[in-house]
Amino acid sequence: SESEGVTIALGDVEGDVAVKVYDMFGGLVADISPPTGERNQNVEWGLLNDDGKNVASGMYIVTIDTGDEVVTRKIMVIK
Repeated sequence: SESEGVTIALGDVEGDVAVKVYDMFGGLVADISPPTGERNQNVEWGLLNDDGKNVASGMYIVTIDTGDEVVTRKIMVIK
């Protein structure tokens, strides 16, 4: 069975990256930052919040903070 989830492309980023998911009201839903010191080109979000519960359908904002810049992406979750 295919696990539900979203792959967020980080590109070729040097150093540590903070990746966070927010709801449309600006509330933090999940911190999906990759482990410190690892170089990752993608990060997976299993559509869970930080309490391990499934998130509701709707629009979410993903921020990718490389230290030099913050990139924002929108993700639509439809269940």
